[in-house]
Amino acid sequence: MFIIVNSSKLNVPRVLLPVFNDFSSIFLLEATEGGCYKWSTTRNDIILLTTKDEDPELHCSTKVAVSTITKEAARNIAVVLAEDVYTKQMLRCDIIVDVIHKLLITTTTRELFMEEAPEDFEVKAYDDQGNEFSTLEGIVFEWNIISLGPSRDAVTVRLPYPEYKHIATNEVQLMVVANLLITPAEVYVMPGDVVPFRIYYLNNGRMEEIALPDSQYYLEAEDLEIGSSNKKTGNVTALKEGKTRIVLRDRNVGKDDTILKLPAATLHVVQPDYLVINVLPHKNWAILVGDHHDIVTEVYTSDDHRLYLGGSVQVFMEIAPEFRVSSRSPNGSWVTGYGIKSSVVNVQATLDGVYNEKTGNIKYNKPLTAKGDLLIYPRITLSPSEVILPWDPITRPKYEVDLVARGGDGRFLWTSSDHAIGLVTLEDSVTLSSFKPLRLIEPTREIVLAIGTSVNLVYVGGPRPIMGRAGDHQRVVVSEDEKIARATDITQFCTLPGEDFSVVQIVCRKLGETDIKLMISNIPTASNCKSQTSSVTTRITCGKPRKVTLQPELRIADVDACPMDLSSGHVVVQSTKNIDLDVFVYDDCGTRFLNISSFNFEWLLTPFATGELLNKNGVFPKNITIGNVPVALKSYQTLKPLIDVGNMEINVTISGYKTSILKKYGIISEWPPFVTEEERGTELGPITASLALYLVDNAVISPSTITLFNHPGNKQIIKVKQGSGYFELALSTDDVASVRYTESSREIEVIPLKSGELTIQLVDLCLVSRPATLLVSVISVGIIRVEMADKVEVGKCIPCIVRLYDENDNLMVIPEPGMIDLRPDFENKIANIQRIEQTPLKKWGVGEIHYTITGVVVGDTKLVFTVSGADEDIDSAPLELQVFQPLKLYPRNGSIVIGAVLQFTIKGVTKVFAQSVGIHPFRMGAMVPFWCGGIPDISPMILGSLEDPPILFKWTVDDKLLVDLSGVFHPVGVFKKKPDRVAIKVFGLQPGKTRLYVNATVPGRTANRQNVETVTLSAWIDIEIIQEFSIISPEFPGNSLLMAPFSEVQLETNLDYSDSKIVYWLPGDRAPSTELLADKSVTTSDVIVSVSPTGLLKSYGILGHALLIIICTDELGLKRHLSVVVEVKTIHYMNINVIANWRIHSDSPLRTIPLGTEFQLRATFHDSQGNKFHAGPTDLKVRTSRCDLLKVVESPANASVWIYTKKPGNTMVKAWADGIQKTADYVKINVEQSVRPMLDHLTSGDIVCLWTPVVTEYNKPGTWRSSDTSLMFINPALDIGFVGNREGVVVLTHSLLQSAPIQIHIYPVSEIEFLEDPALVLTNGELNSIVRVVLVLQSEKSVGIKTNNLIQGWRCRTDVRKLVSPTGFKCFAEFSNKSLPITIDHLFNVINSWVPETGQYACKLINLGIHGSNISVLSTNVTLWAATEDDETTSRRLNIKFLPHVFVPEEILLAENSNTGDLTVIGLPEVLQQIEVRIKSDSSILFVGEPKDHNETSKIYQIQLIDYHWRLADLEDAMGIVVSSPITKQNVKVGEKMILTF
Repeated sequence: MFIIVNSSKLNVPRVLLPVFNDFSSIFLLEATEGGCYKWSTTRNDIILLTTKDEDPELHCSTKVAVSTITKEAARNIAVVLAEDVYTKQMLRCDIIVDVIHKLLITTTTRELFMEEAPEDFEVKAYDDQGNEFSTLEGIVFEWNIISLGPSRDAVTVRLPYPEYKHIATNEVQLMVVANLLITPAEVYVMPGDVVPFRIYYLNNGRMEEIALPDSQYYLEAEDLEIGSSNKKTGNVTALKEGKTRIVLRDRNVGKDDTILKLPAATLHVVQPDYLVINVLPHKNWAILVGDHHDIVTEVYTSDDHRLYLGGSVQVFMEIAPEFRVSSRSPNGSWVTGYGIKSSVVNVQATLDGVYNEKTGNIKYNKPLTAKGDLLIYPRITLSPSEVILPWDPITRPKYEVDLVARGGDGRFLWTSSDHAIGLVTLEDSVTLSSFKPLRLIEPTREIVLAIGTSVNLVYVGGPRPIMGRAGDHQRVVVSEDEKIARATDITQFCTLPGEDFSVVQIVCRKLGETDIKLMISNIPTASNCKSQTSSVTTRITCGKPRKVTLQPELRIADVDACPMDLSSGHVVVQSTKNIDLDVFVYDDCGTRFLNISSFNFEWLLTPFATGELLNKNGVFPKNITIGNVPVALKSYQTLKPLIDVGNMEINVTISGYKTSILKKYGIISEWPPFVTEEERGTELGPITASLALYLVDNAVISPSTITLFNHPGNKQIIKVKQGSGYFELALSTDDVASVRYTESSREIEVIPLKSGELTIQLVDLCLVSRPATLLVSVISVGIIRVEMADKVEVGKCIPCIVRLYDENDNLMVIPEPGMIDLRPDFENKIANIQRIEQTPLKKWGVGEIHYTITGVVVGDTKLVFTVSGADEDIDSAPLELQVFQPLKLYPRNGSIVIGAVLQFTIKGVTKVFAQSVGIHPFRMGAMVPFWCGGIPDISPMILGSLEDPPILFKWTVDDKLLVDLSGVFHPVGVFKKKPDRVAIKVFGLQPGKTRLYVNATVPGRTANRQNVETVTLSAWIDIEIIQEFSIISPEFPGNSLLMAPFSEVQLETNLDYSDSKIVYWLPGDRAPSTELLADKSVTTSDVIVSVSPTGLLKSYGILGHALLIIICTDELGLKRHLSVVVEVKTIHYMNINVIANWRIHSDSPLRTIPLGTEFQLRATFHDSQGNKFHAGPTDLKVRTSRCDLLKVVESPANASVWIYTKKPGNTMVKAWADGIQKTADYVKINVEQSVRPMLDHLTSGDIVCLWTPVVTEYNKPGTWRSSDTSLMFINPALDIGFVGNREGVVVLTHSLLQSAPIQIHIYPVSEIEFLEDPALVLTNGELNSIVRVVLVLQSEKSVGIKTNNLIQGWRCRTDVRKLVSPTGFKCFAEFSNKSLPITIDHLFNVINSWVPETGQYACKLINLGIHGSNISVLSTNVTLWAATEDDETTSRRLNIKFLPHVFVPEEILLAENSNTGDLTVIGLPEVLQQIEVRIKSDSSILFVGEPKDHNETSKIYQIQLIDYHWRLADLEDAMGIVVSSPITKQNVKVGEKMILTF
């Protein structure tokens, strides 16, 4: 008897659930394929099972809800077992409960187009091993959208649970862009022509043009040598032959931004080749008289691309007068008109050149021409034009009327608009159709099929159905030999892109070859017409297999990078996932079969238990489709490995056909299989293949972490296990170590180069796996510490241990002592040192090297150990060493009588030492005694009793900030002398380590130094002052901690993060209060408080006192205690406090809250006396009077909320705590803008002095940041913004006002306005004089408003203004009189300028000091203008009055006989009218007569010498004349020395 059962399974074999403190994660586990199960679990403490849809009688079900009950933040595994009540079949599912390690947002795109459908964002959670959690149902996530700038946002997600506050927020950046198009998308144009490009915006499915110029978008050619673009109009001028992209630019986004993808058009600049003339609209050269038509000249390239013809093209079209032209296009390529009489009209078009202002006139050596004859026919008339016939609905009569048509070309097509009324009996018509050639596009290779298999042939082209006559369209497919292959047209069942496609399905039925012919045609509309048929023939081979191959499929990104030969028959594959083996079958000609699904494959896997082949007798198909049509097949077998590492071999043999497939098509195959009639009797060898696979796991480097001492001989070899063996090394840096991988031995060789850390990733080139990682730390000796005694007796030995530490103060593992050049060095060679060899019985500690020191000569020395480093030597701290002789007392024996005195002498006091009571370390604030003793074994009693002479003691420390040295009598004002300071007190001031020194000045004879008066002996001792053990959180005075009922507080001591062990203990004694329970309904326990091992202190419903003891045990076993009284009582009221990292500067007090600031409102709770609770409610509730001005974010952990000021205005805030009565508090928040100046737009070239009174809590100013420094650059030291020369929107953010960024629109310069002075006169009279003409750069928003480009929120200092350089404009000047022989450049240097005194831009004219008689009579004004740097905006021309200097000769010659001479002054009449000529000093010597007008541009003054002495000629000022011209600012001295001729 056989029992047939269904094999069931669970919907998932493994479930990963997250852990939360306050709720459970739930997953529905379900058994498929029927059955009824009883559910159980191995860990009832981890998960809870709740059956769903339970059978009430059998108490079983197919579904169970698995929910987490554990709160432990650790990985736990529970097994769920399901037992079928009927078959006893057991199903198993592993439930893994773990904490969430990270979040990840998934989305299909990161670029969102406006007006398109919304985008979905999904969050996934992973554990620390990268496994995705099975469900996140019921979990609340906090999503936010953050603006990162114009058109750029970020979507963030976080877990709003306290237990997951450490999980980083995951972020996905998005670019929100408009849906834009550029037309034309591609255009061909000849050099010199201009193409108008247009920008369109897709808005709600409609195309809306963006008018240029636009504040955000503009067009730009990528290759400026090929095309030149006008940003204001979108016109592009073709400059020379070539190809370039016309790119749409966004002024808010940099050109190098790779995230934003804006559209672009393609501009081809080519030479024209030929012309074509067309008559529109039907491109028919036969027209009727009176019909309006367009005649168009089209220009084409040599490869038949039509050119765009713009306004710069010059086409001349000549048409006979029988065609009257009503209008022409500006470039002559398009004319509109009509025929006025029947005739043949000659039309000729000529293209002879292109004219453009930028490229000039481009003339072709051989103009392009085209001709055509336009046939103008008479208009068509019908006679009679109207027929009226009687109608009887009863008899329904029929009439025949002869109609006569005249005009046209005499050939007519007759139709009737309503066949129910009238029918035309005769037609004459011609139907033309055009189509693409019929051709096969898939498959692209030779078509070889197995018997019983099929393939789809996809064709394109051929005649298409005529509109309205789809039934006349024919598609016929014929097989030359249907016994070999049948062909079927299946086009109607297929969907492909495009319209003119045909699909033919081929089924192979017999071995052989045949042709398939596809014919497509339309049935002619008349019997005298011929049909146009298009046909194509395709060769089909129904082949016989002769060869089969197996090849594993590589699923890696770069298949070419894998050097493994996949066809070698021995391949390394990965055992951690299923392996697809491509199966290729070839015919006797070596052509690969397209479809092998009918072959019967026999598979053999050895060893059998190493894996499982998922298709037992065949292969799996993998279709390649076009639309919904499969066009090619790829066959494969899937191997499921069952071992991790090992060899296996796969054998496959083609043994025949699958009878089920042949039976489906009614095919009887050849016998024996794959043998034709001609080959019958010939033995056919087996068609077989084998593939040897070596299964491996992911590559592993063992060990994964190594530490190397930096020495070139310290080579480390690391083994690589598993993996394909073909690897590539990826190094985080290449200067820490030399790394090499040896493929033959699978080893990584590491040789250190310098200290540092190096991460080596081993990337498998042939397997999909995570890179194996090796972390290499290369270390050098950083610290040398020595442990030894500081004294040794002559002839005796002491041990010395040297410990070597790396740069991170970790003990080093010493590879070989010989690799480390450790050198001991004595200051005085009074002792010997020798390294001890390490033995197996006496092994050294980590990083240790042992020495023996032997005392040789009495004396003091210092010992230093040195190791050579890369940059400098590393030395140990100098160690004091004293070599001493044994202590002797003289006399050795003595006898004295009663009352006598015997003097003893001590010899050999060679060393002193400092000693304390043994408290090491001691706390800050403690006072510890220290005293001095002698060696060997001399107590302070003896040292302090020595007199005549005494020993002098001096105490010092390294760090005086850590301890205070005092005597026991210091408090009473007594400071002991040095002989009395054998003992002192040390007071700890602050934590730290220091060294206490004592220097004892000992008499020479006492120190056994006969010829020395005194000897200074030194000693030191290391002391450590530690912090006092205290609670640092929460802060509370005294030792009493106040808690509210049902609250908790985390205690934190100042030693929590040290090496000390902290233990919290509540003794059994407690003192309950006589008050009632705070809430009897909540608890029945009599516990006042409880404390966890980590210091979490909780209160309950009982009011009263409890004692808490905290014990700290350090690494040396020292214990310290703290006792805290915990009081639990009720809350009486609440206070709201403001916590912020900013304040208002005292120089500029505010009465409102600055816009953009952030601060925390934190609640404190108090009892009836005002004492502050250290633990109370943590969840603060807040309600605001308005929800649009502030952003409120709750912080449930500490009874606080964060306030972010977003907009100006008044908001009332109420805060309270649930469950606590009468705890509400109120605060009014009045927000105003504090930034000055208040701006919403600026002009290119503006300078802004930003100011805000908001500073940090340490009275330091914040910093400004610009979202786009090309739009506005901010000097962080001065808070000055410099506006750039492009248009866009910039966002300014202050580090202390981040909640309200300031958006400013930057407009281009639209006008340059001169602030002219009507009284301004320009002259070149004064040498090196400068004239500034102030101007303002205006935008379309500031014209008529702004008078300065310096915009000040605070008064910019003059020295700050001097940092500004003029940019954004250029200055030009010229003489208005163009007929002058010189230009203004000869007299003035014209440059742009900045005036720091007023903070204004200006055009500066610098006088070059060029004078002359011809210059002084120049009659002209000066024209001054300015332009932007791109020359797109020019100011109006300013006319400035120009008065040249007056010309005066340097000296005057006086006539010999009359002592007189003439002074000729040359200048313009206006200038000459106001000049003054005077004597420089003594009018009794010289006389100046009245001027005489020589002509309108000169005056002559007679100078007469009144009194002369020969010595006057030597006096410089005695005989001088001054010519003054106030209007030209001249004071010219004439004749520094007068020359007389006698």
